[in-house]
Amino acid sequence: MSQYPARFAGRDNGVAVWGKPMGGKLVYAFGAFEGHNNEAGASNDGDNLLYAGRISYSFFDPEPAPGYYVSNTYYGSNDILTVGAVYMYQSDGVGVPGNADAYKGYNLDVLFEKKLGADSALTLEGAYYRYDFDVPDCGTFGAGPCPGGDNIGGLTAGKAWLASAAYLIPGKFGIGQLQPYVRYQHFKRDEDDTKMRQFDIGVNYVMKGHDARISATYSVFKDEGGADENLDAFIIGVQLMY
Repeated sequence: MSQYPARFAGRDNGVAVWGKPMGGKLVYAFGAFEGHNNEAGASNDGDNLLYAGRISYSFFDPEPAPGYYVSNTYYGSNDILTVGAVYMYQSDGVGVPGNADAYKGYNLDVLFEKKLGADSALTLEGAYYRYDFDVPDCGTFGAGPCPGGDNIGGLTAGKAWLASAAYLIPGKFGIGQLQPYVRYQHFKRDEDDTKMRQFDIGVNYVMKGHDARISATYSVFKDEGGADENLDAFIIGVQLMY
C-alpha cells in the first residue's frame, strides 16, 4: 500500500550519505534521487530531484543490521526499541504538465523486540504514513495518461498505518524455529475517503535468521475504491541468502 515513489522495489537512481554514530544507536541516511515523473511529457520534465532522508534512534541495543539497512525482526538477538522518521520532497513530483504539485511524503515508525529467554522473542511494530499532494497523479482517476518510463504515475495522496506482532517460539522444530505473526495495513485516500485494508496471518520457519527462512501467509485484502476489490490469498515463500 506504499505510495512512496520508486523505480523498482523501493529503489531509485541517485546519491546518498549515511552514518551510524553513538555506537550505532543513531542511524541517518540522506540522499538526492532522480525521483518521480522525471520524463519528457510528465509533470517533472524539469528534472527536479527527489530529496529523501531517514533518521532513527535505538533506545536499547543498536539494531544489528549492516550499514543503514533495518529489519522488522532480529529473532531475539538483541533487545530493540527504535523510533524512526522519514521525509521526502520533490517539486513537481506528481500530476501532469500544467497541473503539477510537489510530492511530500513522511512516516514515523517504531520497532520493539524483547528477548524472552535464550531462544524466544516478542516483536511489535507500528508505523504511520502521510503522502501529501493536492492534484491527481497521471494514470489515476481524474488525471491524464502517463508517458512511458520508469517511476511514472500512479501515486495517490492519503494516510496509512501498519501494525504487526510476532512471537518466536522457544525450542527447535526440526532444524528451525517457528515464528507466528499477524499484520494489519490500512490506507485512506484523500480524494474520496475510500480505504484499502489488508490483514495477514502467517508463520515463519526460521532456519538461519533472514538467510534461510520459509514463510506461509494467508492474506485478506479489500479495496473500497474504484474496483471495489476483494482478494483472499495464501502464499508460500522461501528466502535464501548467501
